[in-house]
Parts: sequence; C-alpha cells; structure tokens
Amino acid sequence: MEVGTLVAVSLLAFAIWVLPITRPLGLPLLFLNTHIHELCHAISALATSGKVAYIVVYSNGSGVTPVAGGNLPLLAMSGYVGSALVGGLLIGASRRSDTARKAMWVLTTGLAISMVLFVRGELLGWFAGIFWVIVCGAAAWKLGTEAIRLFTAFIGVQQCLTSVHALLVLYRISAGTEMQSDAQLMQQATHIPSVVWAIIWMFLSALCMGWGVRQALRTR
Repeated sequence: MEVGTLVAVSLLAFAIWVLPITRPLGLPLLFLNTHIHELCHAISALATSGKVAYIVVYSNGSGVTPVAGGNLPLLAMSGYVGSALVGGLLIGASRRSDTARKAMWVLTTGLAISMVLFVRGELLGWFAGIFWVIVCGAAAWKLGTEAIRLFTAFIGVQQCLTSVHALLVLYRISAGTEMQSDAQLMQQATHIPSVVWAIIWMFLSALCMGWGVRQALRTR
C-alpha cells in the first residue's frame, strides 16, 4: 500500500472521532473495538486453561468478560494489547488484496463464533456484534481488489485508534484513581503500580501497530 493511501485512510479514520458531524459514526466502531477487546480476553483465558462465563458489550461501549482460572498476566494485558495487535494485523494484511480478504474472513468467523458461544446481555451490544459479522462478511465476499484493501486498512486503523484511546483512559485511571481495571488487577497480584502496567501495555501496543504499518508499506 502506498504511503499516501495509508495516510488518507488514517486521516479519514481520525476525522470520524474528532469532527462533530461524523462522530456518531464512531459508535459502531467503538462497539467493534470493545467486542474484539473482550474476545481477546476470552481467547487468552481458553488458551491458558481458563473458563469463560460470557461476554457482555454494554450500550455505553464498555464490556466485561468474567473468567475463571487462566494466566493472570496474559488475561490482564490481552484486551488492550490484543486489540491493538488485531488492528496491526489488519493494517499489515491490507498490503495485498488476497491477504486483506483472508483477514476479513478470519475476523468475520471469530466474531460469529463469539456471538454463538459467549456474547450475552444487552441487546444493543448483541446487535452491534451481529452488525459487524454481516458487514465484515459482506466486505470479504463482495468488495473488489482495491476496495477490500482500503476497507481492511480502515478497520485496522480504527481498531488501533480506539485501542490507543482506551489505553490513554487506562493510564489516566491508573495514575489518578483507584478504579478497578485490568491494570489494577495486575497491581494487586504483583504489587507493581498499575500505571507501570498501563505504560508497558501502551509500549507493546505501539509495537504491534508499528509492525502493521511497516508490513502494509512494504514494497516486496
């Protein structure tokens, strides 16, 4: 993907969040990020012999995934770093139309499976999950060569932007309050301040996003 194209996609994605006239379009994208964030928690729990009770995506854009067992450090970081990694992978996949299409099919399949197995609770969050299964599946099936690359890059950039915003919120919470968060759970388990964990996760997320951009801009 050309640098100018990726910059244009990024500016469009950023504009959705900062321009009042387009800001309502950011709500469905927020639901998508929350869904992926919580799904990453669920996957990390299952991968480390834990059990997932359910996933709830609330109407305010937040979410929760109660789990039992599993590896706490991986569980705590997987939501923020995992969602940034998904964004980076989508951006990287947008380099070619075939990989972009495959990536969108994988995302569609993962969302669909999560809807059947885990997602419960508020109707708005549930309908948002169904909406993105349909949208991503239709994009993978119907979009042309250039369109699927642009769509995949756009979703990847949006995922990264929303992840960065969530991490900044986590940092402010960790630095200034005692509110419960994934970083607070790590502080309770390790006695390392939650703000340190927030900074570490921001660094790891930046690496994931940087890798995705580098892959997208490769010329070979």
